[in-house]
Formats: sequence, C-alpha cells, structure tokens
Amino acid sequence: MLTIARISLFTAPAFALLLTGCSSPSSDSSSPTQISAEQLAAYYWVVQGATDRNGNPVEAFEGDFERPLQLTLNNNQLGIAGSCNLIGGDYRLEGPTLTPGQLVQTMMYCDPEAVMLRETAIKQQLETAQQVQLSSTVPPRLTLTNTHGQRLNLQGEATPETLYGSSGEIMFMEVQAQRVECPHPLMPNHQCLHVREVVYDETGIKQSTGEWQNLYQEIQGYEHRPGIRNVLRLKRFDVANPPADSSSVAYVLDLVVESEVVER
Repeated sequence: MLTIARISLFTAPAFALLLTGCSSPSSDSSSPTQISAEQLAAYYWVVQGATDRNGNPVEAFEGDFERPLQLTLNNNQLGIAGSCNLIGGDYRLEGPTLTPGQLVQTMMYCDPEAVMLRETAIKQQLETAQQVQLSSTVPPRLTLTNTHGQRLNLQGEATPETLYGSSGEIMFMEVQAQRVECPHPLMPNHQCLHVREVVYDETGIKQSTGEWQNLYQEIQGYEHRPGIRNVLRLKRFDVANPPADSSSVAYVLDLVVESEVVER
C-alpha cells in the first residue's frame, strides 16, 4: 500500500526570502579592511563564539552543537540559520555601523534547551547597532560589537557565487524518494540520487519534466532522507577547470519547494 503526505512551499516565497540562504591556507595578517555591503554578501558568516563587555565568553554560545549558527548579510537582508528556527530581518550599513531592523523568527520548540538559549542570545546580540570590524585574513573574520560591549566573532565561508564566480542559473529538480544503484569504476557500490529537471512558469504551474537520470554527484546543502520525494529549487554553476572524473557543473540547494513522504 502506498501512503503519501505532501507539502508544497510554493505559497511561501516571501517568508523564505525574509529569512535569507576549496579551503585556503590561513593568513597571519589581521589588519582591518574597509567594509562594504558587497564584501559582507560574499560570505556566509559562521559564528565562532561571543564575549561580554568584560571579555568573558558568553555561555550560550559555548558547547557542542550539531550545527553552527550562520549569518548571511545580503541585499539589506539579515538571516540566521543553523538552529531549529530561522531568524531574519533587514539591516542598514552606514560606514562601520550595521543597524539591524526588527528580527522575526519561526516559532518551533527546540530540543535540547541549549539550542533555544543560543537562539535567544543571538537575537539579543543583534538587537542594537553593531560596530563592524572585518579582517583581511584568509578566510576573513568579522567582529560585531553591540552598544552593550558584547562581541560576536564570525569567520567567513565563501558563498557559491563567490566560489564559482557567477550568480548561477536557477533551475528545479525532482528527486525520487529512494537512491538507486549506479556502479562507477571509482565507486563500485555507489548509489545515486534519481532525478529529473522540472520546468515551471512564472506562476509556479508545472510546464514540463525531463527524463529520469542518475545524478552521480551530490547537491550542495541538500541532505536526502530515504522515503521522501522532493522538488528542489537549485542554483546551477559552471565549474572552471574541474578535476579529472569530476563534474563541470555544481548544484547548490536554494529551497525545497515540495516534499512527499512515500511509505510502502
């Protein structure tokens, strides 16, 4: 018997926008650099920790969390991901001062309690204007100091746009509920996502679908759960000079727009 539960996110693009989403050797240089909105938008800013006005670590940011908090600053929109709730709002950058607007968030209960305490702490940190310091290290480091003297320390991780040198191409891909066997000379027991391209019009009505095929590579930012069929909005990037046996195209998850739980 086939049991299907379906949820579509095509009806919530505005909320998704509101909640906006090759390692290099480290440099010893930590001199501050001039701050621009473009520099802030070029990276995901991963929270490394925080200190209070006396320089003591803020306990809510300490501990072993499953995922780090990640801050995005793009098109005057501030987003916080990495917890069970999404947090977002707008912001204004004037010289070295970043002023967040009112932050909103989804309201799910988070377990363990430490996750909720960390969410509260990051919102409190960003409630007032922030003095911004941006280092010239590789990777770059960002420091936000609020009017209470509390300091948030972050490290930059290049966005796909920065990494691949383009804005990418938006496309949609349907992923079947189960992986399939797809032996490869270098990966004899490999299992692939089974996918096809989906084309929608500007109103979200499906126009056509491509042929089902095996996808030998992974989709960046996407974690497949067996038994769940998804339709994904992706960004497709050309990869310059890919290594041998690697794809010349990279797929990056932008949004899960439809999910279907299939149980047999």
